[in-house]
Amino acid sequence: RGIPAYQRALNCNRGELLQDKPIFESKKLIRCIANYDAGWTKMRHVIGRFWPLLTQDLHLKDIIPPKGTYQCGRCVACMYIAKGSKTLTNSTDSDTINVRQFFNCNTTGIVYLLTCKCGLKYVGKTIRPFKKRIMEHVHS
Repeated sequence: RGIPAYQRALNCNRGELLQDKPIFESKKLIRCIANYDAGWTKMRHVIGRFWPLLTQDLHLKDIIPPKGTYQCGRCVACMYIAKGSKTLTNSTDSDTINVRQFFNCNTTGIVYLLTCKCGLKYVGKTIRPFKKRIMEHVHS
């Protein structure tokens, strides 16, 4: 069905796949655990507003995801994301746009740039997860 992870698994040696692999500690996620409060929405907005300040903190910057575009690796939409890109370039006038936040296919509320096979570019925006919107483009 063209699923990249499945294709990679088919190309692997069965013996290698059955061997025990060392356990790597994945990147730690920042979790905000608090009792329910009606002011949670306001608190979330304050954290979002001052997120750039938090990324400069000496202790927090190591666990906050890096800026740029990344693939989750678990969905079909990942093949349409430029992996690890920190800039977008406009081919007509060579303008570059810096990606200022962490972005993957689950990110919501974004402005995105699509490049068609024919070379045309399309700028769109969505408040839904990017993977849902990109799949609508693919199916149309």
